[in-house]
Amino acid sequence: MHIKKNQTRLLRIKIANQITERSEYEILQELKALDKTEKSITYVQEILADNPWAEQLREYFYQKLLSLSLNPELMEASSKYLEKKPRDKLSLSYYAAAMRAEGDVARATTTLEKLYKLQPNDPITINALGSALKDLGYFKRADELFNKALKLAPAYGKPLWNRSDITQDPSKDLQRIDFQISSNSSKPNEIYHAHFAGYRIQESRGNYEDAFNHLKNGNLNKRKTLKYNILEDEEIERSLTSVLKSDFIKAHAGAGNDSAAPIFIVGFPRSGTTLVEQIISSHSEVKGMGEIPFFVNSTIQVKNKYRLRGSLSEWLPQLRDYAWREIGDIYLQKIRKMIGEGKRFTDKALLNYRAIGIISLCLPNAKIIQVDRNAMDVCFGCYRQLFNENWKFTYDFDELAAAYASYQTTMSHWEKLFPAFLMRVSYEELIRNFDKSVSDIISFCGLEHEVACLNPHENQRVITTLSATQVRQPVFRSGINRWRVYEEYLTPLQKALTNHGFNS
Repeated sequence: MHIKKNQTRLLRIKIANQITERSEYEILQELKALDKTEKSITYVQEILADNPWAEQLREYFYQKLLSLSLNPELMEASSKYLEKKPRDKLSLSYYAAAMRAEGDVARATTTLEKLYKLQPNDPITINALGSALKDLGYFKRADELFNKALKLAPAYGKPLWNRSDITQDPSKDLQRIDFQISSNSSKPNEIYHAHFAGYRIQESRGNYEDAFNHLKNGNLNKRKTLKYNILEDEEIERSLTSVLKSDFIKAHAGAGNDSAAPIFIVGFPRSGTTLVEQIISSHSEVKGMGEIPFFVNSTIQVKNKYRLRGSLSEWLPQLRDYAWREIGDIYLQKIRKMIGEGKRFTDKALLNYRAIGIISLCLPNAKIIQVDRNAMDVCFGCYRQLFNENWKFTYDFDELAAAYASYQTTMSHWEKLFPAFLMRVSYEELIRNFDKSVSDIISFCGLEHEVACLNPHENQRVITTLSATQVRQPVFRSGINRWRVYEEYLTPLQKALTNHGFNS
């Protein structure tokens, strides 16, 4: 392993009230071997207090907070350091990343603009700024920035993927893709980014065989980089539904925060949830918050506060009524900090489908909308995308089918428990009978009808999901049965779904 020069500098560390000196490299290796996350974070904070110049240690600290979705803590830590050193590039970068993770893309973009001025030829900064601008709908400048990043770093895969659905020069990008794939120096992540970009561009040109070859190789290469066991995800969902049954719900009914402000939108990835959120957030009384991690983070915060340990099935039953309310209170405080008091809001964090039983106890007056879609369309929709780390099952047909089956089993459990709390929306019915479906959705949310909800493509809110470019266009039917374009290549996926009881 290469040791950076400043990692050999000695840090002053207090152990048992005695001061000792150790190298930054030594400490970093010790931290990477330390399993107890809370202990490692506290340990780093203590060392940084006495050694604020330890940049590699600070980067480890920031990255650990980001990976654990401790975004408020990361914003606080990085902003505190920026008060002393307002031009610190590392802190600016992670402050912007935390802002984006919290859904505040506009402020993240402002920070990235500052960072870009400090390092105008850094490809990673240029790509990050381009990605944020793309989320905000500034496609032309975003594309220019992605192009600049690729000129500076021809083997950099992320900007190639990011611009592949807005590129102004697809022929040039196909040459770049061939270069990245054939280059012996390309890393695995550069190769799969190139293949996914190639899929998008070749599909846009109607070259479906070439497109699918890119897609297949992109998924194979991505899957090789992941450590993942789908049995663990299935066990999480079984644990939740085994605890959160009718008797348990009745025993804790009335414990939560009675706010009716939240509208949760859940579904399998690529099911149409972004469109539904765009419809609801077009209403004058609703703020669209996107995929925010607040509910899960609030639950974990309460779990940690009361030092609960063990699996879900072990610690969930230990929560007292006041703790259920506390989860709802903390969640709403996080929201109100961003949007103020009074307004209704949507929360489109898809993994909230697992937590519907918890939501029913913490926020019993919330609304939950599940978006459902044809199994082949939704699963192929997943297979054709590059996701963040939440969706590791999407790169293999068998894992994809198993995850979809587990999702449907979980949703069936919630539907039986909460027939009035939960509305199921069919994506196909929404597209085919748009006006009536929109009316039903708005009525379920307890809102008055507004014409703007029928024109969701005119909504200029920030969209940070992979559907950002699609939902800025009028509603179209081409997404229904889209998988059939590739039907001859998708027999393994059809068989996998059939084995779980789902027919195309």
